[in-house]
Amino acid sequence: MKHDGAPLIGRIVLYIALFASVTLASAEEPAGLAPAERTPAGLPPAERAPVRIEYYGEIGCAHCDTFKDKDLPAALEASGASAELELVDILSAAGFARCEERLSELGYAFRVFPVLVIGPSAYQGNAAIDANLVPELRHYAATGSYRPRYDDSADGSGAAGPGAARSAARSAAPGAGMRWAVLPIALAGLVDGVNPCAFTTLLFFMSY
Repeated sequence: MKHDGAPLIGRIVLYIALFASVTLASAEEPAGLAPAERTPAGLPPAERAPVRIEYYGEIGCAHCDTFKDKDLPAALEASGASAELELVDILSAAGFARCEERLSELGYAFRVFPVLVIGPSAYQGNAAIDANLVPELRHYAATGSYRPRYDDSADGSGAAGPGAARSAARSAAPGAGMRWAVLPIALAGLVDGVNPCAFTTLLFFMSY
């Protein structure tokens, strides 16, 4: 009796085709996080580099260390970001010079402290820092990039070109440039937020 093997061969070919299509579909699925869980930056938040933050303030003062011990941790928790914080003592000659230079690089004039630098933006004074810290961190956590440069002209201070603060300081008599240029800035710091370190700060600037 003769058997027709055509139907059997057809079924085998069909099974092979189905197996190949399932294998290809599995290979195309992304490993790890699903596409919806990946951010526009292409990396999940946990794999991104931390936000780099520079804080220029009265380091070592219990009142002023609130940013490091309380404000920043709360902001990081609210945003889901991670950060590397560098604290710079603005009450040291080197710290003040570095802050002024850093602001100049970013196109700002130094007018009030504390100063917070994140990416291309600098926020001067407690009010500006409080208003922008969490939005900056949330933006980085969501996109993996910093927000566009902050234009401080909206708050009435006016952005200045590189070196503006230094030029103003040098316009006074030799040896007294920093003293008289920074004194109004110190007073502006007191207006921004009176604190127990105010008179220490004022004496520091007057000592130059």
